[in-house]
Amino acid sequence: AITPDAPINFYEKGGRLAFATLRSNVLYIEAANNYTNIHYRNEGKEDTFILHNTLKELEIAHEGSGLVRCHRGFMVNLTNVKLMRKEGQGMIIELTGTQKVIPVTKTYAKSFSHRLHEVGA
Repeated sequence: AITPDAPINFYEKGGRLAFATLRSNVLYIEAANNYTNIHYRNEGKEDTFILHNTLKELEIAHEGSGLVRCHRGFMVNLTNVKLMRKEGQGMIIELTGTQKVIPVTKTYAKSFSHRLHEVGA
C-alpha cells in the first residue's frame, strides 16, 4: 500500500541524495531534457526542485511508489489526483494543490487508469 505521509527521496545521476519530502507533497514531475522538474507543495504553496535525472530513470526508481507516468513528459502522484476526464482525443488530470492540468496520452492511458483504481482514488 502507498502511504502518502511516508518520505520520498530523489537522487541525482550517480546516486547522491538531492531532494526529499513527504510523498503527499509531490504533485507532478515534468521532463526537461536530461533534467526533471519536481513540482511539490511547500508550506501550502507550489514549488519546484530541478533534479539532474531523466523521467525514465525516475519512473524506474519509483516503481510502485504512487508516482505514475501518464505522458511522455509527465509523472503524477496518484494520491493528489482530483479528477481525470476526457478532453478531445485524450484525457486530462487535475491535481489537488496546483492549477496545472496534466495530459494523459493514449500510450499511458490504460496503465494509468489501472494504477489509479488500485489506490482507490
